[in-house]
Amino acid sequence: MQLRIDSPFFRCLAIAGICSALAAGLALAWQTPDFEYFVPNGDYVMEVDGQPAPQAEIWVSSKPVALLLRDPRLSQAIILRPGKTDVETMALEYLSANGMRLEVAKGHRTVKVGQFTVVAGSVSFRFDEHDVLLKLRPPLLGIHSSTDIHEFDAKWGERAEEYRPDAALIQKARSFAKPCKVIVYFGSWCPHCQAHVPFIMQVEDALKGSNIGFEYYGLPRRFGNDLQAQKYDIKLIPTAIVWVDGQEVGRIEEGDWDKPEAKLAQLLSP
Repeated sequence: MQLRIDSPFFRCLAIAGICSALAAGLALAWQTPDFEYFVPNGDYVMEVDGQPAPQAEIWVSSKPVALLLRDPRLSQAIILRPGKTDVETMALEYLSANGMRLEVAKGHRTVKVGQFTVVAGSVSFRFDEHDVLLKLRPPLLGIHSSTDIHEFDAKWGERAEEYRPDAALIQKARSFAKPCKVIVYFGSWCPHCQAHVPFIMQVEDALKGSNIGFEYYGLPRRFGNDLQAQKYDIKLIPTAIVWVDGQEVGRIEEGDWDKPEAKLAQLLSP
């Protein structure tokens, strides 16, 4: 399942001005939404009583759009929805894990228990006598492996498993005789990267044992000032630079990302 993390809901969590407008009175009428399931979300981290909450779980639903938060110290799941500043709860008995999904039982209901506030893009509220803070996860920066990305956010691995590289193109790339390195410049915060970088992660997996190696370079949100981005003239992300014998032979960028193995095989053709 692919979700657009650049939805109005997530923008309002990141942009205090939009959320301030909501707090000024644009909240919609409350009613229990009809949730089907949630999937893991790695765009946010939670703190409870001013301390990191390593056991906290953050899930997202696309229809309707909402975040669901769970933590052992909270007696119920917390629901945050777009267009509202309400904090809602859902009894844990309605939720059951099924692989990468958190399914919601029919007949579920939510209860409004308060409101959240937004300061500098962070959402805070109080529940069960605990102060809860939800904030954007710091981006993954610098050189990393695909394993690092999997560990950073499980949804990248889920999307990678959904992609099936073209076997003939993979075989063509695998036959390349010289050492080759592919460096992927991406942003862990970037929706386009979240949607397409998992494709090349799956290509990497299919090319294991070949002469082609992969590295992933995480960039900050304002990457125009990043020295690495400036050095290699990275204007858009994701961008992958393909190196052979220390020389750049081409790039995977823009429309290439729908099928990155096609561009890679083309660049490595004699």
